[in-house]
Formats: sequence, structure tokens, C-alpha cells
Amino acid sequence: MSTKSAKAKSKSAVKNPITYYYNPYYNEESQLQFLEVWQVLEDDVLGSMYPWQYGPTAETSNRIVTLNFLALKNFEKDYRKYFDQIFIYKASAKLLAEGNVHRLGSILQPNLILCFDIYQLEKFGDKAALAGLKFLTSIGATIMIEGVDKAPVDVLTKYPASYFLLDYRYYNSSNKGLLSILSQLTKANNITMVVGNVKDKNNIDIFIDNNITIFSGSAFSRPKRKVDAFVTASKVEAVEDKKTYIVQAENAPVVEDKKTEKEENVVIEVTSQRDEIKARLAAAAAKKVAEREREKQLRLEQEALEKEKEAQRLEKERQQKIEEEKKKALKLKAGQVATSNEEFAGLKKSTDKDKEIVRGANVIKLNVSRPTKKKK
Repeated sequence: MSTKSAKAKSKSAVKNPITYYYNPYYNEESQLQFLEVWQVLEDDVLGSMYPWQYGPTAETSNRIVTLNFLALKNFEKDYRKYFDQIFIYKASAKLLAEGNVHRLGSILQPNLILCFDIYQLEKFGDKAALAGLKFLTSIGATIMIEGVDKAPVDVLTKYPASYFLLDYRYYNSSNKGLLSILSQLTKANNITMVVGNVKDKNNIDIFIDNNITIFSGSAFSRPKRKVDAFVTASKVEAVEDKKTYIVQAENAPVVEDKKTEKEENVVIEVTSQRDEIKARLAAAAAKKVAEREREKQLRLEQEALEKEKEAQRLEKERQQKIEEEKKKALKLKAGQVATSNEEFAGLKKSTDKDKEIVRGANVIKLNVSRPTKKKK
């Protein structure tokens, strides 16, 4: 490579060091559900580096925090513009630190899902991570947890989440039991499961059997650099051999100044989807409000119970003090009575001695005063 071409390539790499891709999530009917944002670092030597490639190295320093906030800032215009489209961003657990979580909360939108890796949460510190997640959910954030495939059940139920992201590569017909356990757990906790890295549509039945209907991966679609490639690409239903196919509106015939029946159907469908998403977001917001009210009520009840316990404890201490005072008073009274008895006994002994002395004196006196008779 010549020096001139190397400089040109270097300048190009510096000019666009970061690009963003949007990875779609579809339901089993190929209807778009979410768009996951990928922040891709472009290097003139290493080429494109994806989050799962540079993430572990960046996690060892605060660089990952800088990259995360940079990504949120760059695609903020997209999730604000397409407010009825739900976006997903996989963030570092370091964003849950006290100095970062409030900054993160200030830029959140109802149509943005924050995804955290469960092992990063544990490594970051479950108490700090739990505090950060509770703060985010208290202001209306939606949380997704990934890495749940091999995590212990007690860890899965520790963190507040609305979604679990499973990895398609971990599951097959031989471990259906794990999916069944996760299905029961998520159903009990009102959590929706989605699956990533799907390579083959023919093997998704084990997920569908467990009520999992949202997927992403090369089997459905590849990531694209522009949101418009997914969001503004309207959908038209075409019936052929009693099968329904979803096709892009750009492939439909264009008629100027007059809408065809298919185009009218597109408007109706897109409007319906937007209304459904808005209703879903409104329901999610109402659910969060109800949960906050329930938590508040439980907290008040707990505080009232603690106050009652404290009052009972103080009353018990007061009764104990009263009993102790009574015992002291009785003991003191008994001591005084014993002292009085001893004094009375001593006084009686003294009186008896005095009487003896007086009696002896009288005897002596009588003996002295009585005349003796002389013998004749």
C-alpha cells in the first residue's frame, strides 16, 4: 500500500470512527417489534469491531461508560423521532453507578429498553446494581436482562425486569426442560422472553411452544445502518395460495394523486400498529404507576408495623422499669422493717439490763439497811 493511500484510509477511519446499526426483532409473523442499536467501532487496521468484541476490553476502564453515553446521544434523535417504535440498547452495568444513573435517567424515553447482562450486574455488585435498576424503573424505564440462560433461579428473580433475552444457541430439543422452567418463572413474574441469534427459523418451535414469539437473528433479517430501512418501510399484505406474506411498500406500485386499495391498507395497518404500540406503552406506564403505588402502600404498611413494634417495645421496657421499681421499693421496705425489729430488740435488751441493775441495787440496799440481831 502506498503512503498516499494509507493516509487517505487513515483519514477516512478518523472521520467516521463509529457507525451505528439497527438489529431488528420480529414476531413469528415477521412483524417488526424492536430495533436493537449496535455501536460499531471502525478501525483502519482491525476493521469493524462489534460491541461483543470490544466490550470486554472497554469494561476494564471507564471507556465503556463514555461509549455508552455517546451511543445514547447519537441515536437519541431516532428514538425521539420514531416515538412509536421501541428501541433496545445494551448498556454496561457501570451506568448504574450513582454518578451515572441519574444522567442516564435524564435522557430516557418510554420507547427505549435498556438491556443489561446479568453477570455484569453480579460483578458490579448486586446491591449497587439493584439500587440503580430500582431507580430507573421508578422513573418509568423498561429493563431487559440477558445472559439468563445459565443463571441460577435466585439470581433471575433478584433484579426488576420486563424482558429476558435468551440466546438461541443454548437451546435444542434435548433441553426443553430449561425453557419450561424459564417459562413458568417469567409467567409468574410477568416477564416477556425474547430470543436472539436465531440462525434457522425451522427450529423455533420449541420456543413457540413456551409462548416465546419474538426473535432476532440472521434467519429473520440482518442489521442495517438506517432506521428508515425498517421503520418507514411500510408493510403491505399480499394473499397468495392462502398464505400471507409481508412485503415492503417500496415494491408496491406507486400511483400519483390517488391511493390504491393496497396503499389504503398500508395506512390502516401502520396506524393500527402505532396505536397498538402506544396502547402497549400506555399499559406499561400504567402498570409501573400501579406497581409504584403498591410499593408505596407496602412501604407505608411496613413503616406502620415497625412503629407499632417500636411502641410495643417501649411499653414493654416501661412495664419492666415499673416492676423493677416495685421490687426495689419492696426490698427497701423489707430492709427498713428488719432494721426496726433489730432496734426494738436492742432496746428491749437494754431495758432488761437496767431492770436487773435496779433490782440488784435494791437487794444490796435492803441488805445494808436491815439491822442485825445481837445474841444474848
